[in-house]
Amino acid sequence: MLCTRMGRFVVYLLLLLPLFCQAQDAEAPGLNDGLAKLQKGNYSAAIRQFTKVLEQFPDNYAANLGMGISLRETGRLDSALLHLDRAVRMQPTAEAYLNRAALFYVLKQNAKGDRDEQTAMHMQTGSALIYELRGYCLLMKQDYVKAITVLDSAIARDKTTYKAYVNKASALSILKKYQEAIAVLDHVIALKPDYLNAWYDRAYTNMLSGNMEQAFADCNKLMEMDDRNVDALLLRADVKDRSGDDAGAMADCKQAIALDPNNAKAYNLLALTRFDAHEYQEIIADCNKAIALKPDYYDPYIQRGDAYDDLGDYDKAIADYTKAISIDPTKLIAYRECAASVAHKNDYKGSLYYLNKGLQIEPDNKYLLEHKYQIQRYTGDPMGAISTLDQCIKYHPDSPMAYNMEKTYIYDSLHDNASACKFAFEALKGGLTDGYEYLTTHPCAAYKQRPLVLAQPYILQASKEYELGMYNAEIASFTKAIALLPDSPILYYNRGAAKRKLNDFSGAIEDYSKAISLRPRFSDAIAARAVAKAYLNDIEGAKKDYQLLFKLDPGYAIAYNNYASMIAETDVLGAIDYLTKAVYYNKKYTSAYLMRGKLYQKLGKKEEACADLKKAESLGSPDAKIERMVYCK
Repeated sequence: MLCTRMGRFVVYLLLLLPLFCQAQDAEAPGLNDGLAKLQKGNYSAAIRQFTKVLEQFPDNYAANLGMGISLRETGRLDSALLHLDRAVRMQPTAEAYLNRAALFYVLKQNAKGDRDEQTAMHMQTGSALIYELRGYCLLMKQDYVKAITVLDSAIARDKTTYKAYVNKASALSILKKYQEAIAVLDHVIALKPDYLNAWYDRAYTNMLSGNMEQAFADCNKLMEMDDRNVDALLLRADVKDRSGDDAGAMADCKQAIALDPNNAKAYNLLALTRFDAHEYQEIIADCNKAIALKPDYYDPYIQRGDAYDDLGDYDKAIADYTKAISIDPTKLIAYRECAASVAHKNDYKGSLYYLNKGLQIEPDNKYLLEHKYQIQRYTGDPMGAISTLDQCIKYHPDSPMAYNMEKTYIYDSLHDNASACKFAFEALKGGLTDGYEYLTTHPCAAYKQRPLVLAQPYILQASKEYELGMYNAEIASFTKAIALLPDSPILYYNRGAAKRKLNDFSGAIEDYSKAISLRPRFSDAIAARAVAKAYLNDIEGAKKDYQLLFKLDPGYAIAYNNYASMIAETDVLGAIDYLTKAVYYNKKYTSAYLMRGKLYQKLGKKEEACADLKKAESLGSPDAKIERMVYCK
């Protein structure tokens, strides 16, 4: 059973309140303090301050509007609506209507949100603030691409509108454009270093992108700025949990609960940290507390259901999952988990029902498709299973060979020899040697004389020769295979690798270039050609190949590492930048951490150097251990 994590990306909007707020300061002491906390994104503190103001001045427009925004951003939606309604009644401004519209979109009351948005747009147009607020509304409507366009319009009108940048970063992150989002948040932090939301969102985006170290550093910075920031504690707990530090995650959750005993998310995340230790009764107790605090909270029903499922109490698990579905039928995970629990009861028809419901939400979900296929095979529905495999291939065309091989076995069981041979050949075309084995051991005469099949003995022989270090023989075998398959880029690439083993760099470059001509986006071949060029002292040629990789395959970590090594002597800072990209894309790139640590040493940056050396040492580098022992005393 796969358990869920608390998934949350905070989309923030802080109101640029009208100038009359300052004039009301004498009438409403403490208002400006609340507004300042709101501007920094410290919503809990803002709520406390606005509460004091409203006790004395219940009809203060700015306090009601600020309270409504703060409550909305902390998830207290019903209370937020009360205050935003009051603000609209007191002063029906465009700002008030748009903020209430955003809340309606969160509540999925889109018709009401549209009315408020249209009213606001008729009242005031053209200002950066209006575009900023409208962009936020579009985020709440989940129209992320349009939101980015509108927020860009806000930014074009006012380059200092940091809240528009933050919301744009939110949209980019939701679209999984993490690096773009982080770049925007870097700009916000430079523009307004005390803006808590930007630090939070950058930490969260780094976590989503897999950069746990930077996420952890940003969380710590948040805690330095506000040591009572419960959201920062819970985010740090999530980072620790994903990094395997269950004890640390649990400690942060408990600290958050001590600061805010009524925080349902804290209990939910605490439950999540307990799964690795199999503390199921404690998980259930924590989820009970979260649900008692917030009965319509989707996540704890999933966690509690997972705990019941692991305990074998499938009926209670199913009850929790179906409750989660009733809370939000648009979320996938409850259908997925419910399908698994129902299958544990051997109710395969019921399991297929939930799998199909999940696939209506996310038709390309690999987990659901593959489990649907397995159940269809198990329950004797071969044609249904083949149809599901066709869906797998449709949505995952980069790896069809395994699915085609499964189709081979199904058709074989149906005694449809022609179809079985056809899909075995398709599997072989994808590089799966099981296809070759099937074709050569079954009556597949129509395929046995195909060049791809005839070349397989040479390819298999070359593989054995490589393992034995017989590189000349390997080259001869690949040459025979290439004679049969002259348009195969992988064969030229492999032959080039064998030539490189023999220090025939010119010959290797020739083969790599042929492979690239046949497959222009062949990243491994481009990188290998760059290495071979460097061995021949063609430094500029090697650099051009790495620069080509930066454009064709921005996530190819080796290119950044190797390029850094070529410029390290003349451009230390530039090399560090490239190494930073290398470890961003490959968090376990030992040599990149080691090289960057040594470059930091050259710059006299001991703290950064020692951090990188310790990281490389933790990844198993003996050289890093020696460097660390000598330098980091």
